[in-house]
Amino acid sequence: MSPATITSDHPLNPLEIPELLDHCIGFLAAISPRDLVSASLVAHFWLDIGQPYLYRAPHVLCNICYNDDVLIKFCTTLTVSAHLVHYVRSLTLLEGNVSSAAIGRISNLGFTRLESLSLSIQNSRFFQKVTPLLMLTSLRRIKSDLHPRFPFVLHVLASLSLTIEHLDLQCARWDRRVTLNAAPSSNPSLQLKSLSLTIASSDKQQSFEPSVMHPLDISYLKGLALSNAPWISWDTIPQQTKDALRLLDFSGNLPPDGIDLSSFPNLVVLRTTLQRVVPNRLRRMLATICSPNRIHTIVFKLADPLRIGSEEYTQLDSILSSVPLSSSSCVIEFEARPGFEGLESKISRCFPSLVSRNMVRLIFIIVDSSVL
Repeated sequence: MSPATITSDHPLNPLEIPELLDHCIGFLAAISPRDLVSASLVAHFWLDIGQPYLYRAPHVLCNICYNDDVLIKFCTTLTVSAHLVHYVRSLTLLEGNVSSAAIGRISNLGFTRLESLSLSIQNSRFFQKVTPLLMLTSLRRIKSDLHPRFPFVLHVLASLSLTIEHLDLQCARWDRRVTLNAAPSSNPSLQLKSLSLTIASSDKQQSFEPSVMHPLDISYLKGLALSNAPWISWDTIPQQTKDALRLLDFSGNLPPDGIDLSSFPNLVVLRTTLQRVVPNRLRRMLATICSPNRIHTIVFKLADPLRIGSEEYTQLDSILSSVPLSSSSCVIEFEARPGFEGLESKISRCFPSLVSRNMVRLIFIIVDSSVL
């Protein structure tokens, strides 16, 4: 009898209802991949439902200790059970202790639905091995390290005919040497819709300008996320790019010279970090929002909810109440890790002016330390 069969003599166990079980397995996949593995071993029926989640983003490759043996075993599994290849949507490849041959093997498995690729490769020979993955028509997002000594990342991405729309670059520090040494191409081949730039450390002498991203074309960006990159040269960004941007995301410190949000006429989502003390930089940035505007969501990422008190929320309420936001459509959101009891009611109590104009809601970011 199949799990989905229902008879009056043999009522269906709730744990055999495909829709219910799929919901439960999907929940485990989101919060605890380790428990997902255990659940998938309960029965063949559970395994059939769990496999798409298990192989969607195989976290075994994210382990910093993985080597050739682990990678080859994974490739063998996908070769023997070819249907598993079609479940893979996201891959993370670390150069680490693996050989270029192993990287080449996984790159030629014939993925059909791969959408996201995360790379930590500092050798051009290795990077060339992943070219088959970069050329997949299903690929939309690439996350990669970027180092002044290894500028080949931008070389390769710009030289290929790619379908990626979102690029996430991780830099130890920003440096103009990441750009091409040769003469720039007049026709950049890659037009990005979103760019995320994370910099471990930066200084004003190494400011970020659109020209240093050449030969990548960021003229049509719809989303720009900057983490620890306060020295962006906003004056050098063409108005065409500012007109195209829909989302701005700032993590860490804001630029000390401020950001004029009125120069982004089509901005709809603004995300920024809320520190223990509401900085004047944040006050000045929000003050540049003018009417009319299209902003419908402002998100504050709480750096440390326990250290942010009522005084900070009250100050923020006063600042936002003077901003010309749409009372009918603009939503103020707060992001925090789970486990802060009473945080939602605390924030609501501190926003007497804002609550009367906008809906305030909390969004909890679930961080599962077991997969890190």
